Order: sequence, then C-alpha cells, then structure tokens
Amino acid sequence: MFIALELLLVFGRPGEWTTVWSQASARAQWPVLIMGPALAAVAAWSGGRARRDGMREQVSRAARPAWHIELARFAVVVLLGLLIYAVAPLAVLATAAANGAPGRPWPGYVLLGAGTLVICAAIGHLAGTRFSSRAAPPLVAITTFTALSWLQDDPRFAMSVLSGHPQVALAPSALAVRLALALAATAAAVAGAAVLGRRTMGLDIRFERVLLAGGVVATLALAGAMPVTGPLRVERPAPARPACAGEQPEVCVWPEEQRHLEDAVQTSRRLAAATANAIPLPVTLHEEGLSGTGPQSGFWVGYGERAMATSMISAVLPARWTCDTMAAEQRRAWAENSVMLRTWLAVRVTGDDGILERTPPQVQSRVREVLSREPLQQASWARDRYEVVSDKNCAQ
Repeated sequence: MFIALELLLVFGRPGEWTTVWSQASARAQWPVLIMGPALAAVAAWSGGRARRDGMREQVSRAARPAWHIELARFAVVVLLGLLIYAVAPLAVLATAAANGAPGRPWPGYVLLGAGTLVICAAIGHLAGTRFSSRAAPPLVAITTFTALSWLQDDPRFAMSVLSGHPQVALAPSALAVRLALALAATAAAVAGAAVLGRRTMGLDIRFERVLLAGGVVATLALAGAMPVTGPLRVERPAPARPACAGEQPEVCVWPEEQRHLEDAVQTSRRLAAATANAIPLPVTLHEEGLSGTGPQSGFWVGYGERAMATSMISAVLPARWTCDTMAAEQRRAWAENSVMLRTWLAVRVTGDDGILERTPPQVQSRVREVLSREPLQQASWARDRYEVVSDKNCAQ
C-alpha cells in the first residue's frame, strides 16, 4: 500500500521533472512527507511491542547488550522503510533517464529524504518504548507530520524540498548536518530505549547511559547548528557555458533546462516583433539565475508559454522607478503606464487577449483600444509609455 501511495504521490502530478535531473531528484524525495510520519508510527509500534506483549523482562535479561537488541529492532524498521522509499527514487530517476534528461542525477535530494526518514524512525522508536500504549503510534505520526510541515516553512530547518529548480542546490553543510543529525538521533533512540528497558531491572547499563548522553548532546548540538549553517538550499553559480541559441536577442538557459531553449527562442522572437523597435531589448536574455539576482534577473521556463512570456517581459522592462525625486502623482502615473505596457506586450507576445480579463477595467479598455490601432501607431504608443517607465523624463 505504501509503495502504491508514494508512486501516486510522485507520478500523480505531471510536470517538467521528467526531463530535468534536478527536478526529478527533488521529486524522488516527495514521499518523505507521508512516509516519515508513517515510519515513525511503525517504529513506535515496534518499540513498545515487548512491553505490550509482557516480554519486556525476558528481553531485558537477554545475554546480549541492551543496545544491541534495540539497535537490531530499530534497524529492521529503518531498513524496511528505506526499501519502500527506494522505489520512488528508482522509478523517478528511471523515468528521467528514459526521457533523455541532460546531465546527471542529483543524489543529495535522495540522501536528504533518507536522513529524514531515519530521524522520524528514531523519534518513533524512543516514543514507543516510553509510551507503549496502542495510541502512541497514531499520536507519533500526527506529531511528526505536523513538525515536518511546520519546519518546511523555514529554509534553515526544512527537512525536505518541494521542487528542484536548477538555479539552486542543496548546501553541502546543511545536508551534512541533517545526515549527522540522523546518526545522532539513532544513537539517542537506541540508547534511550535500552536504558528505559533495563533500568528497572537493576542491570548494568553504564555503557547505554554514556551512549544516551552522547546521542542527546550531539542531537541538540546539531539541531542548534541548523540555523547557523544557513538555508537548506543555496543559489548555484552560473555555468561557464549555458545553453544558448538565437540572435537579436540571444537566449540562454541553464544546461539542465535546454529542452526549453527552442521555446524560449521563439518567445524572444515574438517579443522582438511585438516591440517593433519601440522598446530596447538586451543583447542576451538569460534564464533566472544566469545573470545575478533581483526582479530583472531573467525569465522562467517550465511553467507554460504565458509564464515564460510574462517573465521575459519583466526581465526587459524596469521593475520600479529609479528616480528618487518622483512625486506621488508621478509614481502613480509610472505604475499605470507600466501595467498598461506589460499587458499590451503580454497580449502581443502570446496572442491571448484573455490576459486582459485579469486587469483593472480602465487598463483593459485602454489596452483594447491600443490593440485596435495600426502597428506603427501601437509602436509609437509603446515608445511613449516606455519613456515614462524608464524614467527618461525624470528631470522634468
């Protein structure tokens, strides 16, 4: 059932991940958000089984060291969880390879998911040993799911990702801290369960106490290091040779996204034709992240033709006024002209006048009137609007 659920989660929502290794690798660890809480519940059930079945004394008096017994029990649960989890990465990566995704897989995302599963299992194992009630597994699952969802909102503490854009990559230090945290949590859970199981029997648990203290200290230290190491993902440096094509303007995308290059070139040509030399275009249009950061840092691909066109327009037009001496009335005029010019360009580039339906009525009527004019008149109107939004009249 778990395998069917994770495959449904991964393949149930189509997208460009099937041809982009970074996206496919990130998609491969999606099941963690469901499997983590489920594995925590299974570990809680397994951890409390001896006590529920009245076998705690027999297990505690076994000849083997207590931590050996707990480690074996914990390892079975973790191994089962990782084997089920592995199905999704294998299926996803096989799909990306079959579709000819350029580059190579990004194993860091899969390792992140595995580390998160181990942490969830450690929490469940210790909780189940301490609270052997049959209500413990579902409560642990709910708590773990809530924690994972809550941590997802803060990139410093996130334990999984929802997308894998090639513009960003896992920070090595952040990934290392999370994997080390999984080991520390394992030590704390195994030793903690051993101590809880044998301390009432008057047996020697000195080693387990030392292991528990070390595991707890390491867990707390690594958890405290997470905000210090920074966000889970960081921006990648632009490659020396991005995938480029076209001219006037040239269009460049990340090598991992080169399947979108031809679409981007066609969009740039429509943009150049739409401007009719009324608006200056850069020599090169870059995908987001190839030429720095900021509101005009580049266009996006992979979200459809309209999104590519509107983001390309945003990369060409000024994002805000640059004249600090503008009065409030001038700024309102700037904003109005900017919206009209962007809307006009979007309709011209995409050929979709449905874009007008999402604009204010006054903008909608004005742009419709402009679109009804002759091409040369439209170009003259666009040139006047551009002079306003580019602050050429700042001194006036």
